[in-house]
Amino acid sequence: MSRINKIIKSLKAKNVSEYRIIETIEDDYQQFYDLQKLETVRRVSTTEEQVTIYVKTAEDGKTLMGEASFIVSHEESKANLEKLIDQAIYEASFIKNQEYSLVNGDKKKSMAYKPLAEDPFTILTKLAKIFFKESNEVARFNALELFFNDVTTHIVNSNGVDYKKRTYEINIEAIPSFYGEGIKTELYRMFEYNELNYDKAASDAKEAILDVYNRGKAVKLEGVNKANIILRDKDLFQLAFEVIDSLHYASVYNHSNLKKVGEALTSNKINIGLDANTKYDYFDNDGVRLSKCSVIEDGIVKSYYGNNRYACYIGEKPTGNLNKLTLSKGKKSVEAFKTKPYLEIYDMSGIQVDAYQNYLGGEVRLALYFDGKDIIPVSGFSFSANLQEAIDNMSLSKEVSNINNYSGAKFALIKDVAIN
Repeated sequence: MSRINKIIKSLKAKNVSEYRIIETIEDDYQQFYDLQKLETVRRVSTTEEQVTIYVKTAEDGKTLMGEASFIVSHEESKANLEKLIDQAIYEASFIKNQEYSLVNGDKKKSMAYKPLAEDPFTILTKLAKIFFKESNEVARFNALELFFNDVTTHIVNSNGVDYKKRTYEINIEAIPSFYGEGIKTELYRMFEYNELNYDKAASDAKEAILDVYNRGKAVKLEGVNKANIILRDKDLFQLAFEVIDSLHYASVYNHSNLKKVGEALTSNKINIGLDANTKYDYFDNDGVRLSKCSVIEDGIVKSYYGNNRYACYIGEKPTGNLNKLTLSKGKKSVEAFKTKPYLEIYDMSGIQVDAYQNYLGGEVRLALYFDGKDIIPVSGFSFSANLQEAIDNMSLSKEVSNINNYSGAKFALIKDVAIN
C-alpha cells in the first residue's frame, strides 16, 4: 500500500471527510565549485506528504471552515499518524474562515513527461564549463553552485482530484569577481531555468562577467537630476507583476482592488497575462488545472485572477496559482531607445513598486550611462517616478525575453525619471 493510501485510510478512520494530500518526490543533484575547481558533488532524494485537514463548524447560523496541515517525511506508524491527524483536527477547529469548496477532480491524470537525454550531473558539468569559459584574467567566477531539481508532485483530495506531474528546474548561484588595480569587486547572480538551454546559459555567463567588470570600473553618478531609464527583463517582470497584483481575487474579496474589470489600468495599449511556467506544470497545489489568463488587454482590465479559495468567495472560476507573467512586446528595437542620453539599469537592490501610493523607484547598484557621447559604468544612485505616468508612457522593445517566470519584452524605456 502506498504512503498516500495509508494516510487516506487513517483519515477515514478518524471520520475526516475533507482533506488534501500533496506528495512531493524530489531528486536534487548538486555541484559546488570554489575558485573554478569542483569541491563537492551531492545527490539528495526526499519524499514527503503535506496533509491538510478541513474542519467545518457552525457559528451564529453560519458554516465556517478551518484547516490545519502536517508533514509526513518518513514512514509513520499507525499510532503516530493518528496522533498527527488528531492534532490537526483540533487546530483546524479553532480557525473560523468563510466556507469554501475544494476543487473537484475530473479524472485521474498523469501528464506525460519527456526525460532529458543527458543525466543531471552531466548537464551540471556542461553548464559549469560554459560559465568558466567566459572567465578571463581580470574577471572570473570565484564561486559557482549548481542545482538540478527533479520533482514529481502527486495531489489527491477528497473531491476526486488525483493528478501527478513531473517537472525540473535548474538553479545556478554564481559569484562573479573582478580584480582591478588594487580592488576586488564581487556580484551575486542567481539564474533559474525551467527548460535546458545551453545557449541561454552561455549568454547569462557572458553578461555576468561583463556586469562585474563594469561594476569594478563604475564611478558615482553625479550631476544628473533627470534621465531616461531602460529597464531589463527581470525588473520589468517585477514591475508588471506589481501593477496587476491588486487584481487578485483576494484583493477583490477584501475590496482593495484599485481597478474593476472593464476599467482602464493605463492609457498604454499593453497586454499582461499569466500562464503556467511550463507545459508540464499543469495544476497547482489546490488541484486547479492551469491555463492561460489574460488580465490586461490594450490597457483595459480584462479579468481578475486567483486561487480556488478566493474564487469561491467571489463566485468566479479559479485560474489557479499561475506563476509565469506574460507581457506584450513593442514595435521599436532597444537601439531606438538609445539615440538620446539614457541610464540602462543592470543591477538593483530591488525595484520598488507601490500601486497604492502610485510610486516607482529603486536603488541602483550598476547602470550604464550614455551621456550623448560615451557609455560609462555608474553606480550609487536611485530613481523615483509617478507609477501611473511611467506605465502610461512606457515604451516596450520588440526584442523579447523568455526567462523563468517571465515571457515578453526584454527592455522598457521610461522617460524623464527623477535621479537622486
